[in-house]
This record gives sequence, structure tokens and C-alpha cells, in this order.
Amino acid sequence: MKIIFCFSNLEIKQTIQLALSKPNAYIIYVPNNELFSFLKSVLDEDRIRKINLPFIVGLKNPWSFIKWLIGHLKAKLNLRHEFGQYSNCEVYFFVVAYADYLFWLIKFLAAKNKIYYQPVVKLPNMEVSKKLTDLIKIFFLQIDTGIKFRAYRKKDRAYYVVTDRYFKTVKVQNPFIPINQALFDNWVRKKLDFSLVPGKILLCVGGTVESGFVNEREYISKMDRIITLCCSLVPRAKLCLKLHPRFDKKYSLENHLTELPRNYPASILINLYDVVVSYSSAILFEASNIGKTAISLLEMMAPTDDWQKEKSKQYLLENAVRPIHFPKNEEEMRQILIGALK
Repeated sequence: MKIIFCFSNLEIKQTIQLALSKPNAYIIYVPNNELFSFLKSVLDEDRIRKINLPFIVGLKNPWSFIKWLIGHLKAKLNLRHEFGQYSNCEVYFFVVAYADYLFWLIKFLAAKNKIYYQPVVKLPNMEVSKKLTDLIKIFFLQIDTGIKFRAYRKKDRAYYVVTDRYFKTVKVQNPFIPINQALFDNWVRKKLDFSLVPGKILLCVGGTVESGFVNEREYISKMDRIITLCCSLVPRAKLCLKLHPRFDKKYSLENHLTELPRNYPASILINLYDVVVSYSSAILFEASNIGKTAISLLEMMAPTDDWQKEKSKQYLLENAVRPIHFPKNEEEMRQILIGALK
């Protein structure tokens, strides 16, 4: 039996590949409704389960702490009960951060199962955090889980990462999960509604304005010109829009493009397009890594924060094994598109 923890869209391909390798002997655990809904629609729905991991919250008074602690201990007890049934299984996970108590659960499972780990991204370079709240949190995490964490911070965002010793403790094995792209694409075509999917350029949007990377006026001005440029090179029907599942808002000309279903992860669609365009999404290095033309708009839109822009660019480059294009203006982008669409 394979026990697979799929915690982001970046892990979709590996998860599906593992499931297809043993179609009657796997269970997939996911943390959110988007992944739960999608995987149920394409795999055996009885084998997809949602997991609610414990988490630490900011507490304002002793009573709220006691109330939280009781719920926290119950949640851990329930997880021990549910996952204690598994033995002699293969357990797969891919996360590098943002899942503190998944590392605890993996450690629990390691007592009776084989653990396999294949990180799907590299974390950006960050400074060790000396912020008091981060130090308090990792102190509590270490007491509660028996695992040593390090706190890192990228501007106003904290990352709690296990040390290398953790992977030795749980006797992690590093599998290579090959993706047979031709077979995978054939499976995707059979499973999904591809009357909506044909195209040449996939434009992945969502979150650039909401996350504060670019102000709304700048975004609309530049994106409208980019969409107009793309439509001068391919029919409008061949320029498809993929909105990030966590965001709902489309801007200006984005509303006039063919939108793909939001529950379809972009990572399973990219091989069906010649070009993938986005601001700074991880889909760019996923596309470039399978040989697609990936175009980032980081240099074409004025950022609200130059530091954030450079960190986003660094993150993309560190995870790309093939080039990602960063055109500075419309003419540079035009030439890249012409070359890719020949």
C-alpha cells in the first residue's frame, strides 16, 4: 500500500504517477478542498481523503490557550488513531515547509513503514530568524513534536524547516519518480474535458495584485498590452487563461479570454501548450523544465517592492533546469513568442 501526502499543486504529477502505478493500493491525503475536489474527480474517490493537521495559533489569554491546547491534543490523538493502522506501507511526501505537523506525522509513521521523500522545490535563500515569536514557536514545536526545527524569515513571512538530522531519524529514502509525459498526457486527455483546453499560449494569473506585488493600475495597463500582443500572434481562442485556485478576480481583458476550469491544476496542462506566461508562479519553472517556453512578466511590470521582485526571480531561477525568459518590454516578448510559435 502506498500512502501519499499531496500538499500542493506542485506535487500533483508525482502523486498521480504513484497512484497509477498501483491503482488498487494507494491512499492520498490532501489538506484543502481544491486538491480534494480535483483528485476525487480523476482518481478513485474512495482513496482520496482530507487531513486536518494541528497548528499553532497566536493566543491572547490563558483561557484561549487552554481551549486551544485541549483541541490540539485531541487532534494529535485522532491522527495517531487513524494512522496507527498503517504498517509495512510505502509513505511518500514532498513538502519542504508550511507543514510543521506533517513532519511529526511522518515521524510517527516511520516506526512501522518505509518513508520516501522527494522535495519538489528548493526554498529560496533566507536569513535565520531571530524574531522572538519565531523562536517561541520553534521552541514549542520541538517540545511538542520531538523534532528540531530552524526558523527562517523572508521579509514578513516565516518558514519553519526541519534539519537534516530529521531525515536520518526517519530513515528517509529518496526515490526517483519518473514522469512518462506521453502516457501522462494521454491519461489527462481521457480524464479532463478538453473541449475547453486547446491552445497555443497558457496565461496563468491570480494573486499578483492581491499579494501586493504590483499595483492594480500598473497591472491592468501592462497585462492588457500583453494580451493584445499575444492576440496579434495567435487567435484569441488559442490564448487560454488559468486563474490561480485561491483567487477569483480577473482584470480588464482577462475577462474576455477562454478560462480553463479552476480546479484543473496548471501543472497537468502545460505540456498541451507551446508557451506559458505568468508573473512569478512556480508554473514557470515547471514549464521550462519540460522544455516549454516559459515567460515571466517580472521585468515588464513595475513592482511595489524591488526586493520582493528579485527574490521571486531568484526562486524561479533556482528551481529551473532550463531557461526562463524575462523580457523587459513588448518587443522582446514579441520576439520570444515568434520564436516559440514557429
